[in-house]
Amino acid sequence: MVYGLRIKDANGATILTFTNKITRLMWKSSHTSSAGNSGALSNLDGILTGDFAVPVNADLTKTALIVSRNGNTISWTPYIFNVYLTTGTCVVFSFAYT
Repeated sequence: MVYGLRIKDANGATILTFTNKITRLMWKSSHTSSAGNSGALSNLDGILTGDFAVPVNADLTKTALIVSRNGNTISWTPYIFNVYLTTGTCVVFSFAYT
């Protein structure tokens, strides 16, 4: 039996597993659902990254942003699950891995 971390994208494809090594932080920024929705980084060209958001003011009514990457652009959108949840302030991270 194998234990470990497996991160999948919205389509179910594994993008990061316990065999990958996170090597360095490429980018981080703090955002809310109303403050912009993307950032462009020229140094991501050809590099595999793990991109995610962590809420910093989390409680039972706050959710994180959904983060994705297309080329050199990192984008984030609010996660809408139901009317009782709102997007909290999040720190968006992009880690390069090998």
